[in-house]
Amino acid sequence: MSQPEGRSGLHMGYTSPRTAQRALAIGGSKKSMITNYCVNFREIRRAGGKSEYAPSKSLDKTLLLLTELLTYPNEATALQLAEKCCLPRATAYRHLAALARHGLIFRDRNGSLLPGTMLLEVFDQADFSRRLGEVGRPVVSALAKTVGMVAHLGIFEQDMVTYVTKSEPEGEAVFTRESHQLEAYCSGIGKVLLAGLSSTELDEYLSEGAFPSLTKNTITDPHALAKEIGEVRKSGHSVDCGEIEDTLFCLAVPVVDPKGRTIAGLSVSARTQELLERDRPARLLDLQKASEEISRLLY
Repeated sequence: MSQPEGRSGLHMGYTSPRTAQRALAIGGSKKSMITNYCVNFREIRRAGGKSEYAPSKSLDKTLLLLTELLTYPNEATALQLAEKCCLPRATAYRHLAALARHGLIFRDRNGSLLPGTMLLEVFDQADFSRRLGEVGRPVVSALAKTVGMVAHLGIFEQDMVTYVTKSEPEGEAVFTRESHQLEAYCSGIGKVLLAGLSSTELDEYLSEGAFPSLTKNTITDPHALAKEIGEVRKSGHSVDCGEIEDTLFCLAVPVVDPKGRTIAGLSVSARTQELLERDRPARLLDLQKASEEISRLLY
């Protein structure tokens, strides 16, 4: 099937060849790098040798635990990792706690240890998306009930917004679906995700030319969109004023990691602008609290 030229409008899941090639090259090299590091570090330890940079004994233990976790055949417990690394339990727990504080390991509901959200952000986007959905679903559901509006949680993938989680209160419905993609330039979540890009990344996104008009309110000019994104960066939130559908209005905030980097967007949607604007400060506060809760649960 032939792909559309230029911007894809509402086309679901389209990826430009340049974007796909770049993502594959970056993702592949990063995964290869971490795999090679784990194998080499473990072999150095088994041989009783030291790495070229000779880390301190404390750091050596921390990296050993992380390496064993990343190469463990299945889910591991703290006790299993301590035994595998021949470390006293108390020592292993102390180093694992430090790794958890930095988002490098993640403890699930069963107490098993998994690669941390920080690592998934960089090395495994699919697993990161899956974990974000699992952690975010109850928070998004609670948000939707609190505000009485449809709530979405989405991420930036292949220059588009992928909806990870959606919650609709009874009597409220919009056309979006989980795991499907929409363009970023015309949605509330998309704007906060674009605002989280570096200047170089945003310039590259805007350089592909004019955007298709979906409604009379859609921002189609790249310069106008750049100005809009600048305002989003200043205010910390974005608004979709009927830009993707005439009767759909959204308010969105970013979800950030411990370093303040935008990892996702969270929004609430209403069928009228009046409903969205009613008590807007309170709605923003609800969004920000939910965003902070998702970040806390992830890291």
